[in-house]
Amino acid sequence: MALLRFADLGVYGLEIKEWDEAAREDHQRITQALRDALGDKVRIQQEQARRVRVEHRTADGVFPLDLAYESSGTRTWIGLIGPVITTLETGGVLCVDELDARLHPYLVDALVGMFQSPETNRAGAQLVFSTHEAALLGRNVRTELFRDQVWFTEKDPHTLATRLFPMTEFSVRDSADNLEKRYLGGRYGAVPYLDDELLRDMSAAFRHGGGREAGNTAEADEGRTPGAA
Repeated sequence: MALLRFADLGVYGLEIKEWDEAAREDHQRITQALRDALGDKVRIQQEQARRVRVEHRTADGVFPLDLAYESSGTRTWIGLIGPVITTLETGGVLCVDELDARLHPYLVDALVGMFQSPETNRAGAQLVFSTHEAALLGRNVRTELFRDQVWFTEKDPHTLATRLFPMTEFSVRDSADNLEKRYLGGRYGAVPYLDDELLRDMSAAFRHGGGREAGNTAEADEGRTPGAA
């Protein structure tokens, strides 16, 4: 609960209950109606074993909201803090793909800092993560990453093989060097190559109606009416 409130999500508490029989029967009835109307090819998400509601405190009292209706960022943080706490307590290794997905950079920075700090990480837990958040290399972060903790990946354009290499392969002038700026400037590689010529070609196609023609072709190919999502 402290981590929920720390994230400034407006969360006052969590309510976890077993589904009552009436709600379970309603879910099964709606599921069957959808299958009858749309066929067996429609994928319907199965109900969870427990009902989780997030409580928000407002001027009118405590307002509960089903977890499914929370923002993706709130759901991501709620889903992460359990494994984070368990890993910090046991001294294990937590691997997270795209740690920055749906989270504010401040929260990503704070989470990494929990593993860097000897006060919260007393058992020697490790966090291994991938991210596109270059701000973690910048000067405005709460948590400083050591150069041997930062590794880059770069894809070979010919073989499509991915090369993994550490920041320690590059020389840094001094401790005040702006690593984020150097990375975004391409000094370390591991940045996508964006072909501006292709954007200009696309802009020219739009000016001559090519965009509409391509869209209509795609809609015809997929059997959809124009404007359908």
